[in-house]
Amino acid sequence: MEENPLFYLFVVLTLVLAFAYFFGARYNKKLGRVTFRILEEVLRPKQKSYTNIGGLIGYNFNYKSVKSKKISHINGVLTLLPRQSPLYLPIAKIFGRSDKLYLTIFAKTATASGAWHILHSKCAQAIKIGDLKSKKVKAGGQSFSVFCENEADFLALTNFLQTAQPKFLRHMAYHPQDSSFAMFWIPGNFWQEFEHAYDFVKNWA
Repeated sequence: MEENPLFYLFVVLTLVLAFAYFFGARYNKKLGRVTFRILEEVLRPKQKSYTNIGGLIGYNFNYKSVKSKKISHINGVLTLLPRQSPLYLPIAKIFGRSDKLYLTIFAKTATASGAWHILHSKCAQAIKIGDLKSKKVKAGGQSFSVFCENEADFLALTNFLQTAQPKFLRHMAYHPQDSSFAMFWIPGNFWQEFEHAYDFVKNWA
């Protein structure tokens, strides 16, 4: 009986897809565990909840009773590249997708400060800022734009960047209308950076 080469091609493709799914899924699970371990070590929430979204590509989470009397609660979203899907993963990368961690930290009381933003150069075009003064700052080998209302805030934000030297931070902001701090990180080895950022937020709140 003549062997059909398409059959062997089908078998090879099936094995490749199976291995890619296995290793991609394992990587995403590990990245999720590492990210949440960092968050929990720094924030120390007494109440926490995680909701899986889309199988292996993300989680919604909520933290309450964190390690600060100034912070009410924290909401977050972790989205991961579809590494378990080798057919879709290249398309996602072509369109600029990446692993992303979003946090919204709510202070218990409002501050007298106005709004401010720290934007990585890669995100400067994607996020619209109102009528705030802006300056460029170099830190951690990265380029940031700092938006704020006055020189005192600019000096404080610049000092934070120079101290934290962030490589994984993409956006950080304070919204006085609801006394919240927004953060956008690329998940990775960002433990020390995040600790600096959270200490800064606690002092600001």
